[in-house]
Amino acid sequence: METVRGYLFTIDRNLFLHDLRRKGKQYPLKDTHTVPEIAVREVVSKEALRDTLAALQTLPETDRAALLLRAQDGVSYEEIARILGLSLSSVKVKIHRARLFLAERRKGAVHASTRSN
Repeated sequence: METVRGYLFTIDRNLFLHDLRRKGKQYPLKDTHTVPEIAVREVVSKEALRDTLAALQTLPETDRAALLLRAQDGVSYEEIARILGLSLSSVKVKIHRARLFLAERRKGAVHASTRSN
């Protein structure tokens, strides 16, 4: 009789401990369904990249080439002028205007997205 009683107590204790372990691994869910901030930033940065690439495609080929050579590859203004067969001042103006154009497009996109929210 003593062995059956001990056996039942062992089963009861093991079930109790198992239940405690199971409850310890469960976390209550929040009522609100929020998107993590990092995911929002990633989506916004992907949208900004897509918008910037689309804006780049609207630039004239020479302006786009000058801007990308300078911004992406770090080529000097003098070297860009030589590559594109333009004067140094022309290259500087093209790059400056392309940057202004992209900044305006970005500002317009931000302004449009705040109005839609």
